[in-house]
Amino acid sequence: MDKQRVYISIIVPIYNSEKYLEQCITSIINQDLNQIEIILVDDGSTDSSGRICDYYAGRDTRIRVFHKKNEGLVKARKTGVQIATGTYIGFVDSDDWIEKEMFYELYRMAVLHNADIVAEGVIEDRNGSRQYVKNMLPDGIYRGDKERIYLLTNMMNCEDYFNLGIQPYLWNKLIRRELALKHMLTVDEEIRIGEDGAALYPMMTDSNCIAVTSGYHYHYCIRKGSMIWKKEQGNKEYIGTCQLYKYLKSKLNECNVMPLLEKSLRRYIINNLLVRTYERYANYGADNVLYPFKGVKKGDSIILYGAGAFGRAVYEYASANNLLKVTLWVDRDAHSYQNLGLPVKQIDMVRPDEGVKVIIAVFSETAVKNIKDFLHGKGFLEEQLVWITITEKDEDAILLKLMN
Repeated sequence: MDKQRVYISIIVPIYNSEKYLEQCITSIINQDLNQIEIILVDDGSTDSSGRICDYYAGRDTRIRVFHKKNEGLVKARKTGVQIATGTYIGFVDSDDWIEKEMFYELYRMAVLHNADIVAEGVIEDRNGSRQYVKNMLPDGIYRGDKERIYLLTNMMNCEDYFNLGIQPYLWNKLIRRELALKHMLTVDEEIRIGEDGAALYPMMTDSNCIAVTSGYHYHYCIRKGSMIWKKEQGNKEYIGTCQLYKYLKSKLNECNVMPLLEKSLRRYIINNLLVRTYERYANYGADNVLYPFKGVKKGDSIILYGAGAFGRAVYEYASANNLLKVTLWVDRDAHSYQNLGLPVKQIDMVRPDEGVKVIIAVFSETAVKNIKDFLHGKGFLEEQLVWITITEKDEDAILLKLMN
């Protein structure tokens, strides 16, 4: 390998991350691949993050620090992309960390297949517990027209109604720098919801070759104070999702793939709406008190199954109003959610009750089938088990409101 050449520019946007920043930077410094540059973008931090960046820059010549005023994640990433010199670009969030093999393995795949993007899985760390999450699309090299069309039509909506074929994150990917320059610099800096998807999905539509691998090297750290647990104040979540939809629709039109991806985009956006702005849609349509779960009536007792992002949104709504009685909240991974302070119980606590309905707040149809089989085995009747029902007419009405 040519020691003077930078193979990968690793960009770390940083804002007030002093508690986790040293672990993040150290994990990048210790990468097996030495031909990297590490770009630390201090986005106007008011804690000691800036000083930590400067300290490590003084110890490793591969580190470049850029201090700037606070302008948000999108602008910080743009700053890094503009000064990057590597053949490829990778991203790491400042409160996460990576295993030492990560960028060597991603770069090896990129070179071997001349790939524009390499996508792998992610390790979700939840206060001591760990879950390995892979992309829903099969591992493989998507290069020819047939393979690319399959990938594009499934990247936002794969088989099951809401399953993401490719996880919409930048930080478990390796991206050719020219591709990042072309698409990331145009992302609307006002987008605060789905920033990663706003950049990633247009880049994927413009790629000649995408490699998907089930490797796991990125540790996405979910803590009680993590962004995933916070909601924007007031109307910002809804406005942000509107911005994301309009931006992606415009970009996919520019890339001449909108007819191919329209169905997937619709479902991707509705996924975001239900997770981030559920309270707006719980009473959507006639006789609904817990849309999109049909047949749930005022005064019903419910067991909520699922503590993922959607399940948390449903629980927050259902437990905060007087329309329903939440008797139990369960998840197969209850222990990890308990570590985060959520009142989730183990699934073996579920008991059949003639008057209770089980709301299955899980997006995957495959997972729902397994859940229903389990609950049938517990003695629940099919009519007690309620899952998502969304019609095309519903989709049309919801998205029409977003565009107005």
